Amino acid sequence: MGASAGAHLSAIVTLYIQDSLHDIDKVAGLNLIYGAFDLSRTPFVRNATGSSFLPKKGLEEVLNLVFPGWSIEKLQNPAYSPLYADLKGLPPVLFTKGTADPLVDDSYFLESRWRLAGNKTFLTAFSECLHGFNIFPARIAKIANERIFNWINGLLL
Repeated sequence: MGASAGAHLSAIVTLYIQDSLHDIDKVAGLNLIYGAFDLSRTPFVRNATGSSFLPKKGLEEVLNLVFPGWSIEKLQNPAYSPLYADLKGLPPVLFTKGTADPLVDDSYFLESRWRLAGNKTFLTAFSECLHGFNIFPARIAKIANERIFNWINGLLL
């Protein structure tokens, strides 16, 4: 489970468990909340403005700090960008995102590829919600977090 960068790391670790440890059967499922799954930047990120809780300038600064001078091809390496990985044989995943989040494409695209690889996916999109929406004291956050909690509980039963 992870949100934002934590969702990215959760996806990367899951792929490592499958590809290197060959122990994917021990992972019951993933809960990925508004993650960055393509470090080469999806169209929504490239076209984002500065009006978001996660502004384009901040995203660019973090990526340039962590991956200075990296080419698009290097950023698309599945070891860093799970969107480009072989996704066959993976556990079910719940994607949660807001439609006003600059990372909205990342979730849409990874969910689609995950499902097309033959895995179960569940996608919840919250209209007009920004990055990090579920951490604020709002009714929509409560609804999103209850849905996440119920999904995880269903995996464990």
